[in-house]
Order: sequence, then structure tokens, then C-alpha cells
Amino acid sequence: MVLALYENQVEQENIEASSFRHVSDRIFLNDCPFLERVTILIEIPSFGPLTLLPDKSNNLRYDNLMKLTTLETVFNTFNQAKVRYLVAGGIAVNTHGYQRMTSDLDLVIQLDSDNIKKAMHNLDKLGYVPIIPIKAVDFADPDKRKHWIEAKNMQVLSLQSNQYPETTIDIFVTEPFDFDEEYKISTSAEITPEISFNIVSIPTLIEMKIRANRIRDLDDIQHLELILVENNGK
Repeated sequence: MVLALYENQVEQENIEASSFRHVSDRIFLNDCPFLERVTILIEIPSFGPLTLLPDKSNNLRYDNLMKLTTLETVFNTFNQAKVRYLVAGGIAVNTHGYQRMTSDLDLVIQLDSDNIKKAMHNLDKLGYVPIIPIKAVDFADPDKRKHWIEAKNMQVLSLQSNQYPETTIDIFVTEPFDFDEEYKISTSAEITPEISFNIVSIPTLIEMKIRANRIRDLDDIQHLELILVENNGK
């Protein structure tokens, strides 16, 4: 089922699922009559609810739950500020090749004081503030992080922004690995030709998910192990 929004009118059309093929972050429609319209809202069982926006080449790029523009903004802001960070969680899983839904951005930030302060300052500029009643700047204090871990069993600091309400950012309160060593073997990916980000390696991502041991993590592990085999252990 396709809902096409055109000149403030919503039209419903039926298009066979075979008319679609999925490549990376784009869906290509074969002989689609709607490419000149402003926005296409589409729901297909294999993809879930999507919002499709024609780009300059008349391909249709989708935003699924989390907006790609939000990720572009966060990564570009961090890159410009030279924040040392690695992407983990669902975004890393998707980038490695297992496509699944995710609505948060999991980040491992190198936990030295200056790097944390840069990260928090730039997140604040994007409107991101902690969900719990603490000051983001306190994240740079190792004693306070230790207290949160021991007294509150905190594993991540979650931040939300009114400017980007669809994307929660979760920052690990400990470095779950040797950051410098993992950064050396991390995979670089592009979200646009101008904006890249580094993701945790598959073996390390599997280790993190084994420790988390949630149902979603067990499913991720199964698929990541298959990808690891296909990539000859890399």
C-alpha cells in the first residue's frame, strides 16, 4: 500500500511488492509513477513503515524510525569538534550488514575529561540533555560516573533532544574495551560522501552483546556471527 502526498492531497495506490528492490539506504521503484511527487509514505511488510523522499537523481531515500539527517548532524558535529567516539549498538549492527529496526544511537566515547567535555558541549548545542536529572558536564567526573555505576547500576547515559526527538543517544559510562586499540581496528563508514563515522568491529560488538544478553542481542549475535564467517573472520 502506498500513500502519495501530492499538492496537499493524499492518494492511495496499490503497487506490487516486486516493484521494489532494496539497496543500502535506498529503495528503487521500477516504473513508479510517483517520482515527481513531494513525499511518499509507504508500508510494506518486509520493510515496515517508511517515509520516502525523492533525491536529485529520482531515487527514493527512506528514513525508518531514526532520521538519517539526525545521524548526519551528530556525526558531522562530533567530527568537526574532533570528538573521539565509536558507534556501537543497532547502528553498528546495521552498518555491518544485518538490517533491523533501531531507534537509538549507541556511542562509546573515549573517557578522558577533555574529550567528554567536547562531546557534551556539542551535544548540548544540538539540544541533547540527560533524561535523568543530572548535569551533562558531570559525566566528565570519573568519581561521579563510578557512583552512578555502583549506586544506580547505570550502564549508559541517555540523552534526548527536542530538536531530534526520534533519536535517543546512549553513551556508555565505561569504556567496554581498550578504546585506542579498538579504534585502530574499527570500520569506517560513510553516511554521506562528506561525513564518515567509525563503528565497533564485529568481534568486539559480539562480545558486547554477549555481556548484555538480551533477546535482541542474542538475535544480533547470531546474524553477526554469520557475517563474520562470510567476511573470513574480519
